[in-house]
Amino acid sequence: MLHLLILLYVLIQAKRQSKYQLTLNLLTIYNTARYRSKDTIKFYEIKYQL
Repeated sequence: MLHLLILLYVLIQAKRQSKYQLTLNLLTIYNTARYRSKDTIKFYEIKYQL
C-alpha cells in the first residue's frame, strides 16, 4: 500500500521533471522504503520542499 502511494505521488510530480531525474528519485525512494517504510513519505515530502 505504501509503495502505491509513493508511485502515485511520483506520477503527479512527473510533469515537473525530466525522465532521468524522475528515475533517480524513484530509485532513491524505493531503496529508502525498503529500510524505513514508516519514514519514507516524510522523507519524500521533505526532499521536495527543498
